[in-house]
Amino acid sequence: MLSILVTFLSLSSIHAAPISKDNGTVCYALKSSTADASIFPFLNGQGPHYDYPQSFGIPVEVPDQCTVEHVQMLARHGERYPTASKGKLMIALWDKLKVFQGQFDGPLEIFNDYEFFVSDTKYFDQLTNSSDVDPSNPYMGSKTAEILGKYIAFNYGELFGNYTPVFTSSSGRVYQTAKYAVSALEEELNVQLDLQIIQENETAGANSLTPGDSCVSYNGDLGDEYFENVTLSYLTDIKNRWMKKNSNLNLTLEQDDIELLVDWCAFVTNIKGSSTVCDLFERNDLIAYSYYSDVTNFYGRGLGNPLVKPIGSVLLNASYNLFTQADDLDNKVWLSFSHDTDIQQFVSALGLFDNGVTEYSLEQVEFQDIQKLSWVTPMGGRIFTEKLKCRNSSYVRYIVNDVVIPVPGCTSGPGFSCPIEDFDDYIADRLNGIDYVSSCEIQQVSNITELTFYWDYNEVEYNGPVSNK
Repeated sequence: MLSILVTFLSLSSIHAAPISKDNGTVCYALKSSTADASIFPFLNGQGPHYDYPQSFGIPVEVPDQCTVEHVQMLARHGERYPTASKGKLMIALWDKLKVFQGQFDGPLEIFNDYEFFVSDTKYFDQLTNSSDVDPSNPYMGSKTAEILGKYIAFNYGELFGNYTPVFTSSSGRVYQTAKYAVSALEEELNVQLDLQIIQENETAGANSLTPGDSCVSYNGDLGDEYFENVTLSYLTDIKNRWMKKNSNLNLTLEQDDIELLVDWCAFVTNIKGSSTVCDLFERNDLIAYSYYSDVTNFYGRGLGNPLVKPIGSVLLNASYNLFTQADDLDNKVWLSFSHDTDIQQFVSALGLFDNGVTEYSLEQVEFQDIQKLSWVTPMGGRIFTEKLKCRNSSYVRYIVNDVVIPVPGCTSGPGFSCPIEDFDDYIADRLNGIDYVSSCEIQQVSNITELTFYWDYNEVEYNGPVSNK
């Protein structure tokens, strides 16, 4: 196993924490004290990467007497700027706030000498890198992508052959993330990796890392529609607290403005490493925001949306086929990069967090049952699927953001992994009766009904173009 040390330790605000070790060698990931990282899990996946917050305490190291013989990864792009659509809303909110610069009192006084955090709208949608942000920022998207590459090299380096394909959607920020991760991998392992660029458009049909694009009948806004006529009391409380010392100002803050400032907190942290806007919110504010965001995710990208399982089944079925064919395939490592929506749809179809709850309260925070899809997909979120060989038997386990998450009802293997025979039954049950093509009516926009790029990349050119988003 390679000995890899991520060498950014000269930055005074950073310390390193071990993420894996073998025979005394340690791989390091960066942590930072420039921001209160404990709030990241409450930012609906829009802030920097963090480990999955709820751990069962299962060691992430490979169980004794086992080896990893096949691994897959599905990862989100690294830390980025706001999208152009969200950035437009933020500019509109800033135009509303800056009228009163120098007049704010109380919590809002942070805006008295504030400057908008995006210097040019050309950066919207883009991965953050050293060309446009302070390179000492530990949450820079290019930097965290390189760290991911080193993490993969350290933990799975022995599985790489001389040539390995890596798959990315054609989104600019996704492609750039994959490129930085690949560069780090090639440097560490001295191997050739070939990026396969899979198009993001509706005509791609099922042969896509973003199959929701071709799902004609999918309503991704279903979660937002649940809240159209709902007044959330926690947002009213925040507004009253902020305006208590600013009642003399002709300023009207809507619910959407307050929620947008949570997003603001997250994106400034991505770009600058920390944000005073985060200080506007008390911890209970963020807990409530996180809950209602995950309710929105549940109905928009999770099991509360009837089309999510069919959409997620495309990548799940491909993953399972790679898994069952592992002994016959030349490649032992399958790395893919996409978006949070696609990963949430995949994990919903997989059912790792399916607790059977089908609806959630819009009146109060329910702590016990909420499915935290946002915890799966912070910036740089990733799911590893490992096939373990233990003596003469095979097992599967999932690692979500560096934490082992057992397969529900299938934990009798080493390290609470799932025996392959039971995993076959589990996947058959999850995919039973699911039909992406008919449910999504994709033939209205595409005649491509199967995902093939994992198998035909040597015969078919998957080379872009890469979009600016």
